[in-house]
Amino acid sequence: MTLADFPELQKLSGRQKEQLAEELRLSAMNDRKPVPGAHKKELDRRRADCKSGKIKTITLDELERRLARK
Repeated sequence: MTLADFPELQKLSGRQKEQLAEELRLSAMNDRKPVPGAHKKELDRRRADCKSGKIKTITLDELERRLARK
C-alpha cells in the first residue's frame, strides 16, 4: 500500500500529511500487543549487564564491518 493508492491523500498539504501520519502512528501503537513480562525482565537484565560492563558492546561501525564480512 502506497500513497499512490489514495489519490485524495496526495492532494493534502505537507502539514496535513504529517498530521495524518502522526495519527496513523499513534493508532498503530494502540494496535500493538503488550510486551510479555518475561520479555521485559530479559531486556532489563540485559540492560543491567550492559551498564555494569558484564557484556562487551561494539560500535555501530564495528557492527557494520562484521556484517559486511559475512
